[in-house]
Amino acid sequence: MFCNFRSRMQTSRKNAMKCFSRMRNVAFYSVVGTSATCVEWLIFFILNQVFGMSYVPALMVATVFSAFTNWAVGRLILFRSTGNPVMEMGKIYLNSIISLLWNLLLMWIMVDRLGMHPMVAKVIATLIGFIWNYTICTKIIYKGKTKFQPDEEKKS
Repeated sequence: MFCNFRSRMQTSRKNAMKCFSRMRNVAFYSVVGTSATCVEWLIFFILNQVFGMSYVPALMVATVFSAFTNWAVGRLILFRSTGNPVMEMGKIYLNSIISLLWNLLLMWIMVDRLGMHPMVAKVIATLIGFIWNYTICTKIIYKGKTKFQPDEEKKS
């Protein structure tokens, strides 16, 4: 019985470490996402609000700069990738195109159909996009390559 208890305690500790690791990765990805979001919002605001560009091309231009920021900051802060940086950047841009399409759909619904202000709609679309981007980066682009994993996760 004591051995079974000890085994359960070790399993609980491993599960707790995995949970802590995931929470820490989400926190660090928030830094990556926030950096890319700041770049995107700033460029979107300048193009849309200052220069009066329509939200569609403004969003497209902002996405190009945001995707590069996502790749650069993500590689420096969160992901310990030894892969080909050009391939990774390609995957980031492909993901950004898909995310852009979701963003455009959401923006069209919120701005053109519901009459929301473009910046308010952009904030809502960004929050939804964060979940999408985090999932794609951790499950596909940088699968198993986060810097902050407990030792037992690195082996698997």
